[in-house]
Amino acid sequence: MPNSLNKIFQHFREKQKQRNLNKDNNNNLKKDLFHDEFTQINLINNLNNNKKGLGVGGCCSRKTSSSIPSGDQQTLKKNSWTGRKNSDQLFCLLHSQQFFHDALLCRVFDAVESPFDLIRLRRVCKKAAEYVKNKISCVTELDVRRVKFETLSATSTTSSCSLSNSCSADNTCTSAIVEGELWHTHPSGCKVLGRITDLIMEEEDLKEENEKSDKKDPKFRLEILVDEQWTSREIAVLCSLIGEFRINLNRISLDAPIFELIVAKLASIDLDRWFAYQCFVKAVDECQMNAALNKLAAQLQQQQARRSLRQNRQSILA
Repeated sequence: MPNSLNKIFQHFREKQKQRNLNKDNNNNLKKDLFHDEFTQINLINNLNNNKKGLGVGGCCSRKTSSSIPSGDQQTLKKNSWTGRKNSDQLFCLLHSQQFFHDALLCRVFDAVESPFDLIRLRRVCKKAAEYVKNKISCVTELDVRRVKFETLSATSTTSSCSLSNSCSADNTCTSAIVEGELWHTHPSGCKVLGRITDLIMEEEDLKEENEKSDKKDPKFRLEILVDEQWTSREIAVLCSLIGEFRINLNRISLDAPIFELIVAKLASIDLDRWFAYQCFVKAVDECQMNAALNKLAAQLQQQQARRSLRQNRQSILA
């Protein structure tokens, strides 16, 4: 499926390049037309000025600001606007004719399991944005965990580029295998992994859903992994993901730091300041911990010295 997706979008990119070339040519043609009209206007103004200077026109003479273009110029103007960028460029490629059927495109988009790629699909066209909106509304469960990426990368994370052609143009990996499961990475390289999986519902939930509605809409689950040593970039990406997929969530599973982050976000606190404060508190706690450990070690040494002195005194008295 990634190969077919790459071929399809490569075809779209080639069509877009061709349209851009046509647009540049039309812009050059439009500049030539504007130059011709401008020269005609200058000639007419010069003639009128000459007439006025010779006294031919009298007080009733006036300057003409523009001239009526000929039929050929009007047709060239109309043709110059045909290269305008079409908003539905994914569906209307060849003279407003649909290149792929809606059902085929939906099947292609159904194979997208990366939440990052799904959000980026909204930029393609209006119909793709509607599809993304419908799929996001079908996400009913959210699972966000904060894990150590160092242990994962050292033991159970391998690049999927050797398994499939899922790398982008700049040779960056877009997916990784963690504990035998496929996860998708963020395009900018943030330490955030995500995936959209089919939701396996229990029998009771299925009965309730069937009683409520006859339509059996698919339900999905969004799973996100973020590094414990996160930065402000990871926090921003995580908050944006939760904000995008929060429409129809019924079950949410969060770690304590993630819950604290959401509370800070709801409290309209600047996340950068909140993150800086958390780093400061962590550093202070570590310093206090080190000071307490050093104090405890000194106390233990003093106790051992006192015990040794007592033993020496007892041996001398004996």
